Amino acid sequence: MTPLKPRQERFCRRFAEFGCATTAARAAGYAPKWAKTAGYRLLRHPRIAEIEAETARLHSRTDEVLVGKLENVYRRAVVDHQFHAAARAVDLGGF
Repeated sequence: MTPLKPRQERFCRRFAEFGCATTAARAAGYAPKWAKTAGYRLLRHPRIAEIEAETARLHSRTDEVLVGKLENVYRRAVVDHQFHAAARAVDLGGF
């Protein structure tokens, strides 16, 4: 894989942050007129997956940690009679 240019690297990092190719392209320095095209072109770059995995590792976003956090949300929602939030936590956790 060829090394990315600085602006392309910024795009990959911003896409991992924002989740929107056009917004990430603008934030990376692409002209607004070409942001949508540049974002679409760079969207499939493997560097994005690398950055997302790195971010997940740094923030301890393992499955077990996320499930534990969702369990806490579920329990608190039930105590507070927020049943919609409890149901949503169950959906997200795949219980």
